[in-house]
Amino acid sequence: SNVNAYKISFSTDYLLGQLLMAGPIAGLILIPAAFLLKPSTYTEKAMKYTLCGLYIFFFISSFRGKTEPNWTSAGLVPLMVLAHRSLQQRSVLLKWLWRTLPLSILLVLFGRIIMIEDVLPVRGIQQRFHAWKKWPQEMKKRTKEWPVVFSSSYQRASKYWFYSGQLTYSQNHLRDHRNNYNIWPIEESLLGKPVVFMDIYGVENFSDTMTTPIGKISYRFDSVCYSMAGIQFLPDQPAYEVEAGDSILLKGKIHLKPAYAYFISSHPELNFPIKICLMKGRAIINDPLIPLTLQDLLKEKFEFHLDPEVPADKLDMIFSIEAPGYNPTHNSQRIPLRVVRRSF
Repeated sequence: SNVNAYKISFSTDYLLGQLLMAGPIAGLILIPAAFLLKPSTYTEKAMKYTLCGLYIFFFISSFRGKTEPNWTSAGLVPLMVLAHRSLQQRSVLLKWLWRTLPLSILLVLFGRIIMIEDVLPVRGIQQRFHAWKKWPQEMKKRTKEWPVVFSSSYQRASKYWFYSGQLTYSQNHLRDHRNNYNIWPIEESLLGKPVVFMDIYGVENFSDTMTTPIGKISYRFDSVCYSMAGIQFLPDQPAYEVEAGDSILLKGKIHLKPAYAYFISSHPELNFPIKICLMKGRAIINDPLIPLTLQDLLKEKFEFHLDPEVPADKLDMIFSIEAPGYNPTHNSQRIPLRVVRRSF
């Protein structure tokens, strides 16, 4: 899986987020109250197990990357039920909940106001809630309402789509996480059509730039969209092992939707590099070309030998198609590869 370098803020932000999700100040009472309750029925026991499981699972996930507080929202129902039962038995906690209620209500109202109106001059809040309100409409005019492709950003693509109304796609680099854009059929609807490629990085690689409240947005017009993340290689084996210096036989099927098959068969001149990227976390250790062309993909099966050319290690393999001007894409799941020392 993709793993980001750990920051202690991932865990502390997660814990603070859970207190805020349960209610500012009130969360300091409701969460302990829920865990103090001794379940008297199977339903209460199931709720407590669910709540504990959610909190623990996502706390562990925070050691692998940023964990959004709302991911535990499924636990709000058992939290409220268990806390209510617990507070009925603990008058002291209930009394403190009532005492803090006015302040909690004021904090919630203040939070709602700063989300709606730009009244607090805090850059982080302005970036999160107010920076997207105007410029997407201006960008929509500049881009002639053509579909927009963002580079590896679920958040920017989703926000731009919301505020502009333009069809938007996140074209994800294989080093980054997959997201909903790898599942939705947006890419195949854009294949071969004019799009605008947009990004906040690599300004020098784009023809036009627009200054916005979130920084400089660079963009270029592409007459044909070439992204092919929707093509998936399905090896026969779930994992592989090979001695260092030896080759492995890779064979399996290719999942090719009709839109991709039609595009490839209609463009025999295209010959994008098809590689296997050998990954250690997010780092690419080696990315050898494989002996397949785009036209070979129409057979919907593959078979070839691969020499990883890496020292003994535990890695992951990802098939990837690299269309010029676009990110190398996830064209398979991560396939575990164990390279062992040669035995003598």
